[in-house]
Amino acid sequence: MNAESARRPKWLPWLVYCLLMPCMLWLGNWQLDKYRLQQARLADFANDIALTAAQVRDQPGNLPRFARFQQAGRYIAERQILIDNIVRNGRNGFFVITPLQLDDGSWRLVNRGWIAQSPRREPLAALSVDNKARILEGRVGALPVGGLKLGEQPEVVSEWPVVLQYPTLQDVERLLGQPLQADVLLLSPQAEDGFERQWSAGGLPPERHLGYAVQWFAMSAALTVLMLIMVFRNKRTEHAS
Repeated sequence: MNAESARRPKWLPWLVYCLLMPCMLWLGNWQLDKYRLQQARLADFANDIALTAAQVRDQPGNLPRFARFQQAGRYIAERQILIDNIVRNGRNGFFVITPLQLDDGSWRLVNRGWIAQSPRREPLAALSVDNKARILEGRVGALPVGGLKLGEQPEVVSEWPVVLQYPTLQDVERLLGQPLQADVLLLSPQAEDGFERQWSAGGLPPERHLGYAVQWFAMSAALTVLMLIMVFRNKRTEHAS
């Protein structure tokens, strides 16, 4: 045993082990949970459920995720929102969110799809849409969620359309001064007055999360083996002395 090893407290490796092991096990189980959740998201998207008008009316805030439905109303084109930092095929762009006033007077947000932005962060397509009565078809969705919160949303808006960084539904309600239906309509790719729409369940493939979980569990097993080797060597050294 060298002098450096002799001076090192015997409890130090155990302290490191006790700190690292719970973290690695937690991360492994967290990735397993994400694996199961993503499997469920993909299954919901693939089920392709179609809702009736009565189901949409009776469940205004609890529609099945990704289900197809129709909604009648008129666009409120003067109050549109551009959600920034949406990347498609290596290009920066926006999701165009347009409020729809329903026949009963309530409002629902419609995601009309993705448009590219210029170097000056301006939309490269016209956003205008008329306010004629229409019936839209799409899927049940939500506002996109960013990985990081990139700053506070403005309290008031002086000019529309407004560019926002991953707002919540509550943020949009505050800016519009209007309560909103909880679910966003992801406009069907076949519908008129939309932009690029390639809807998917989103997120990483489930296999990626499973692979990350296996890595964390493998690292915890390797750390345990190293600790056992250290204990065995220490005992052998003690017997030899």
